[in-house]
Amino acid sequence: MPDKTNNANAEVIVKAHPTSETNYYEARLGFNSNGHLYHMPVNGNSWKTILDSSNYSSYALPKSGGTMTGALNLANNTWNQVGDDVYFGDINKGGHIGIQGKNGNTGIFFTTYNQTTKTTGAALTWDGTNMTFDKAVKLPADPQNALEAATKQYVDNSFAANDAMVYKGVLNKDATETATSLKNVPASGYSAGWTYKVAVAGTYANVSCEVGDMVIAVTDAAANQSAVNNAHWTVVQSNLVGAVVATSGESGYIAKFSGANTITKGPKIGSSTTTWLNEKGEWSTPTAANVGAVAKTAGVTAVTWDATNKKLTRTINGTAADVMTATQMSTALGLGTIASKAELDYV
Repeated sequence: MPDKTNNANAEVIVKAHPTSETNYYEARLGFNSNGHLYHMPVNGNSWKTILDSSNYSSYALPKSGGTMTGALNLANNTWNQVGDDVYFGDINKGGHIGIQGKNGNTGIFFTTYNQTTKTTGAALTWDGTNMTFDKAVKLPADPQNALEAATKQYVDNSFAANDAMVYKGVLNKDATETATSLKNVPASGYSAGWTYKVAVAGTYANVSCEVGDMVIAVTDAAANQSAVNNAHWTVVQSNLVGAVVATSGESGYIAKFSGANTITKGPKIGSSTTTWLNEKGEWSTPTAANVGAVAKTAGVTAVTWDATNKKLTRTINGTAADVMTATQMSTALGLGTIASKAELDYV
């Protein structure tokens, strides 16, 4: 140690295990004006350098930073501030490290390994209710197990494999085309199940469509298909043009089609209130002669074959009447006129 006469030098003497004023172990700690720290062990006779300008970083990290060669054991249940934005530390939750935002929602910001701009990257943020990733998350593969996250590719392929209907937009022959509004069905790149809703009446996939109809692809198309393939599409009508409905207030009658009922916008079936089907299977105006003066509300309760007289009979409200006589039957069968029962027996 330098000369003790230097006022910048100092020495601390520690007496260990004294048994008397003169019987003890002595150790010394010396401070020098050069900034070094020295130590003289018990019963030693020379100074040993503890810290100097060349070795102090081996024992303590300077404020300007440095590298630790051993483990850092932080205090239990204690937050440690990092800069002015976040805390990290032990939170007494097994297997977890705690992170807490200091001046905003808690999160982690990721940048690429060679990124120099600190504001460019991806953030994973917890706002106390939701965990949000501000960039798309790419999974390594399609899911294999029930609780694995599904990729968009997996979902798209699942729909395609089952020919599921996938809504793609509207068909509007009069509008400027966009990704979800087309003048006609696409010519290429579609999959079975792609579905479009008709927004403006017109011809789509070579089918006359009205508003509300759905046009659905039933076959996949190659990406380089050059023109619309009408056979790849089917139309599901929503307004059922051409369907017929009953005339209001009519019930209990046989339906009869009439040329007056034009098939447009859901035509009505004509009623048989003035023309009946007679016993010969012909349409005629009801008279006492051809319907036996039976009211329209009369019910046929039985039709039987009279094997003895070779004729059909019907029972209307308990009264039997001929339906077709032997002569009428033979004429209907193209056998000519059979006048007698005996001739009919051979038919």
